[in-house]
Order: sequence, then structure tokens, then C-alpha cells
Amino acid sequence: MFKWTILFLLITTFVLYAGLQIGEFNYSTRDIIQCFKDPQSEAFTVVWRLRFTRMATAWLSGGILALSGLVMQSLFRNGLVDPYILGTSSGASLGVSLLVLGYVPTYFSLFSYPLFAFAGAIGITWLALHLSQFKSDTYLNNILLIGIALSSLCNAALAWLTYQSTHTEKLRMIIFWTMGSFEYSNGIYLIFLFFTLLLGSTWTWLEHKSLDVSYLSLQNAQNLGLSIKKFHYQMLMISSFMVAMVVAIAGPIGFVGLMIPHFTRGLVGAPHKKAIPITITLGGTYMMGADVLIRWLYPPVGIPIGIITALIGTPFFVYLQLKKQVFQL
Repeated sequence: MFKWTILFLLITTFVLYAGLQIGEFNYSTRDIIQCFKDPQSEAFTVVWRLRFTRMATAWLSGGILALSGLVMQSLFRNGLVDPYILGTSSGASLGVSLLVLGYVPTYFSLFSYPLFAFAGAIGITWLALHLSQFKSDTYLNNILLIGIALSSLCNAALAWLTYQSTHTEKLRMIIFWTMGSFEYSNGIYLIFLFFTLLLGSTWTWLEHKSLDVSYLSLQNAQNLGLSIKKFHYQMLMISSFMVAMVVAIAGPIGFVGLMIPHFTRGLVGAPHKKAIPITITLGGTYMMGADVLIRWLYPPVGIPIGIITALIGTPFFVYLQLKKQVFQL
């Protein structure tokens, strides 16, 4: 576990170094170091306030999505589950659309988009969990089905809103947001993501033994003393909260939470004590690398991050479907 964590952190450092140089304005290592002498200079603004903030946001977002995917797959005992299974991204998209299209007033300036996206994501997740009622022995299946149903309902509402709208520019904003992007990263959002990952990873680490037990059947887990339904509810809400924060700030970014946990299990196995730190560092490294790649291919700001994660993730998902025995829980 330790050697893999160190390896991915070293790769992260290399990617960060490359990302600080890549862009419309190229800076040498000397320029990057010397710009600290003048925090008001253009080099300091571009390198540290813009590029570093964007890449740090990408790393934290990747770590959060990967960790949430690991938790979701463990709880549902299904390697094809991703963090958005409860309708989180659809609820967030609907919340943002209501704001952009003017159906709800806003007085929050910088926080308007994240606030409404977060409210929509958490609202749909809460509804999915409570409609499942947590009474049946098959309540996990109930949660999945209700989540899919609510996600479809949100998508239908979003389609209706966009169909009724005549504002071309607003529709472009909605489409761009739903593709996922770190273009609007800033220091405040970065702080939110940092504490989200810190709290989520700490809670998950403290519950790593219970997550190991959750691999078992419900009856066996209960026999070992785990209050399985209460534990599931807590972990689902925490995971959904983490995902909602990422979606609120960067938009829906697919396949990260699906892919990364599989690679983690391939490296260190299923025990969560080893898997949690590897998943976070691997997810962060992957997301940061993808963001640097799109900025290098399409300078200066790149293309929406969701496009490249979908291009990579879709073949991987098909592979999992064809080879279901691979890392299957």
C-alpha cells in the first residue's frame, strides 16, 4: 500500500510540474520559482492562481469521486455501480438548469451555481433513500431502482425545460456545465473540496472494517454485529454528499468512480484499509493528468473534462460487461 501511494504522489508531482508550464503562456522552471518574488506579476497569477488552482481542484475532485465509487461498489457489492447511481448528477443538472433558465431567483453571485447544483443533488439522493424505506431485505435493489427512476424523471424535466427555452446562450451554458469542467475553479471552491475530501476520507477510514464486513451477505454482516441498514444509510449519505460537492463545483464527470476502484483492487486487493488511500491518490492523479492532457491538446483552456473521461471510461465499462469475473464483488 505504502509504495503505491508514494508512486502515485510522485506521478502527481510530475504531472503538476508539467501542468504549471503548459498553456497559452509557457513558463520555464526558473520563471515558476522566481514569480514568488512578485505576487502581483502576470506569471504568478497565471501559474499559481489559475493553473495550480485548477489542477488542485481536479486532483481533489478525482480523489472524491474515486473514493465515493469505492464505497458505493462495496455497499452494493456490485463492481458496475458508480457514484451517480442514486440520481446525484441528474438532480444537480436540474437544479442548475432551473437557475440558468430563470425559473428561480438568485442572490448568491459566485455561489449560485454550486448552491443550486448541491441542493438538487442532495435532494434527489435523500428522496431516493427515503422512498426505498429501508424495510425490505432487498432494499439495496429498491434504492438502485428508485435512483434510476428519479434520475430519469430529472432528465425528463431537464429536457422539457430546455425544449421550452428560447435562450440559445443559456442552453449553451447548461450543455457546457453538464459536460464537466474545471475552468471556473477558484480558491474558495478549492477549500470546499479539500475539507470535503478530508472529512469523507477520515470517516471512511474509521469505518474501513465495517466496509469489509459489508462485502458479506446482509445476514452474515448482521451476525457479526454490524447494524447493516443504519451503516448503509450513513455511508450512502456521506458518499452522496461528497459527490454532490464535486458536481456542484465541476459538473458531472463520469466513469472516474467506476474505473478507479477496479484498478485499486487489482493493485492491493479488497481490504479497505489498503484500498482507501490508493483509491484517493490514483483518482486524483488520473483526473489531474486528464485535465493537463486536454489543456495540452486544446490550449489554452482545453475541452470539457467529461468528454475525455467518457472516451476512456466507455470502453472500460464495456470490457467489464464482457468480462464480468474481473474484480467482481
